[in-house]
Amino acid sequence: LSRVVPDDAIILGQTKVGGIVGLNNVLANEFKLNKPFRVYGISEVGGIVGATNTSTRELGRAGLYLGADGVDIFIRGKEKVGGVVGYQNYVSDIKITVTNITVEAEHDAGGVFGYLRQDFPAGTIFSLENVALNGVKVRATRGDEYNYAGGIVGLIPAGVTINSASFKGSIESKSRYLGEIAEQNNGTITNCKVNSMSAGD
Repeated sequence: LSRVVPDDAIILGQTKVGGIVGLNNVLANEFKLNKPFRVYGISEVGGIVGATNTSTRELGRAGLYLGADGVDIFIRGKEKVGGVVGYQNYVSDIKITVTNITVEAEHDAGGVFGYLRQDFPAGTIFSLENVALNGVKVRATRGDEYNYAGGIVGLIPAGVTINSASFKGSIESKSRYLGEIAEQNNGTITNCKVNSMSAGD
C-alpha cells in the first residue's frame, strides 16, 4: 500500500484495529494519512497498524506520515494503543512523522507503540532517529499506580534499547508515574530528547 489517505474515516473494531491495516504481515513502502479520522478498538489499536506479525521486518521504510497541522486524529482503545502501532512484535526499520494526534487508552499507550513484545532478545535496539513526534497527546485513564503511558511507549522491556527518540507533546495519566519516552523503563534509553512536557493529574 502506498499513499493511502482515508477521508474523514471512522474505523471501528475490537482487536488488531488500524487506520490502514489490522495485522501487518508484509513489507510496506509508504503510508500517508493526513486527513481527520478516528480509530476505535479494544486491544492492539494503532493509527496505522493494529499489530505487526513476527515476520514483519520493515514497516514504512520509505516513511510513515500520520497527521498534519490543523488535522485532528484520534485513536482510542482499552489497552495496547499506539499512535502508529498498537502491538509491536518485531524490530522494524521505520521512518515516522507524527503530527497532532491523540492516543487514549485505559493502560498501555504510547505516541509510537502501544505495547512492545516482552520477550525480545537481549540487545534489541529500536533506533528511532528518523522519528518525529509533534503535538502528540497520550492519555491513560485507568487509576492504577502503573498505567504504562509514554511518549514513545508505555513500558520498555528488559533487554530493549530505545535510541535517538524525541517527543514533543503532552502526557496525561492518573497513575503515579509519567514519562515522555516511557512510563517505566526496564531496558535502556540512549540519545533521546524530550520537549515541552505537560503532565495531567
